[in-house]
Amino acid sequence: MKASAIKRSFSIKRATANTLLVTLQATGAPIAVINYSARQTGSGVSVNVKTGRKILKHAFIASMKNGHKGVFVRSGGKGSKRLPIKELYGPSIPTAAG
Repeated sequence: MKASAIKRSFSIKRATANTLLVTLQATGAPIAVINYSARQTGSGVSVNVKTGRKILKHAFIASMKNGHKGVFVRSGGKGSKRLPIKELYGPSIPTAAG
């Protein structure tokens, strides 16, 4: 994951002469799996998580018409059509930091 994405989620409230307290707060929504160095493979998508690369079977990387790129899986049941698809998300920065 890029350092800029992590830095954006942190806010620092600095100490003052009146308040001798520093606060570091992490905020943010879940992060798309495409940001975890995702690569398309023959059996799915390989992503780089904390403990090394993992394969997400039956997942695929796609670009939408508006230019958005993501890792998706088909969310329909057995024997369903090609749609709908669902984008995959990983943990948010506050969850990962905790």
